[in-house]
Amino acid sequence: MLSSPGSLLRAWRRASGRTQAELAQRLGVTSAAVSAWETGVRGIPVPALEQLDDVLAAGGCLVGLCLALGTMLLEPRTRWGHAFREGSGPVWAWVRPRSAGRVRGLARLRVVAFGLDHEVGPDGLFVVAPRLDPNWTVSVQTETPVWVDFGRGVPPDWLGVPRVSSVGLRDIVLTHPSDPMLDLLLDSVRRQAGGDTESLRRRLRGLVEDVRWDALEEQWRKGTDLVPPQGGDDAAPPRTPEGRRALHRRLRAARGMSQADAAAATTRLLQSRVRRPHHAREVPRAVSAMQIHNYETGRRGRVPHLPALLDLAYDAFGTSCFEPVRSTDLRPGALGVAFPDFWVGPVTVTARPLLRAGAPGPMTLRWRGRLRQEQLCSAPVTLGCVRLAEDGDLIVSLPPGWRLDAWMGHDPRARELVSDWVPVSPEAGRAAVERVLSSVCRAVGVAEEDLRRAIAGTADGQVRHPDAPDPTAACTSTPSCTTDRYAPTR
Repeated sequence: MLSSPGSLLRAWRRASGRTQAELAQRLGVTSAAVSAWETGVRGIPVPALEQLDDVLAAGGCLVGLCLALGTMLLEPRTRWGHAFREGSGPVWAWVRPRSAGRVRGLARLRVVAFGLDHEVGPDGLFVVAPRLDPNWTVSVQTETPVWVDFGRGVPPDWLGVPRVSSVGLRDIVLTHPSDPMLDLLLDSVRRQAGGDTESLRRRLRGLVEDVRWDALEEQWRKGTDLVPPQGGDDAAPPRTPEGRRALHRRLRAARGMSQADAAAATTRLLQSRVRRPHHAREVPRAVSAMQIHNYETGRRGRVPHLPALLDLAYDAFGTSCFEPVRSTDLRPGALGVAFPDFWVGPVTVTARPLLRAGAPGPMTLRWRGRLRQEQLCSAPVTLGCVRLAEDGDLIVSLPPGWRLDAWMGHDPRARELVSDWVPVSPEAGRAAVERVLSSVCRAVGVAEEDLRRAIAGTADGQVRHPDAPDPTAACTSTPSCTTDRYAPTR
């Protein structure tokens, strides 16, 4: 049933108790059209697929899985990523190996991660969460090349694919216990609890499984950061126009999209963001199918940053584009890097000394209430991070004699800035704490009210267990993950 979009549609229809005629009537097409979709005689157009998902009450899962099936037309990689643009409903990542075998790696969500060390069949496994904050990106890194796709909804049990879950911290590990933002979060929670650490610990344990709490507590005491597995070197995004066009044609085919579908997807991306005045001239309001055709055939186009737009439309997460972004002088030694509002994904910045005359000193990166410092010496430094939906412009301060280059896209040679960002002010710190607490509740399926009560305590010293339904199931493939095998950084 997971061999093609048609077989998946047929299985979903039968599981819902619908006939081909009933689906055809709801969609305003013939029964022959539905039959052709299910048998693979005709591809399922994206608009029809979205209607089918709605009629079958799949919550976006049917669309996501059908589009994901085409990913296996591409080369597998050891690194994948995604940023959910909205925060409602359950989400999943589908990890598939080249063949049945063991999958080892980490699926990271900021300072926490899913540990992957499972024996799976050719259909792989699902990594699932009840809900994910749009400020939390997902990155999957594995020892061996795999295919990974991301989507919304709840993968049904009848698919027969095992799962790992974040509910109740079931398959969660800490990736960066040394992150100063995590220290800030825990200190804030202790203060809200009045400093009664032992009582707070008992109350929080009541919200999740004891065994998972004990494991995380032990990892916290050790303070060891988990390093993602180091697989083979993934290819960098194409640096030539011809290479980008060829890759985007392959991505469009893998997603089962026509040029009109690609134009509609990029247009939705443009219109989903409110553009700031200084970007109004940079980005059009809509993209046409003819503009996609002209781009793919090498004709000169008039859509700025179209490769970056297509990267998002095809869910490539910065692996198919490397688009330069301009920077402007804000004041001596400080630059503002103005990204198009639509861009959500990997960002690469390189600091270079001018004529070997760059003075050693700190480089400071500042982004929406948080900052990070890097020490510059005499050699170029290339760093990678992720721009989120509300991040705005990146402000970079450099020592004398240095210049900055910035791109939208992922450079596998760049050093990732995952942790060690700190708030720029106490107000920003408080806002970050609120966001993280809310995000944790969403990811582990705990009602935020219950977490607040556990932190503050109650009159009788008790808290109720969360009664929200668990949309996921425990992993049924192998025993628990063994991510301790990855070496600590300190």
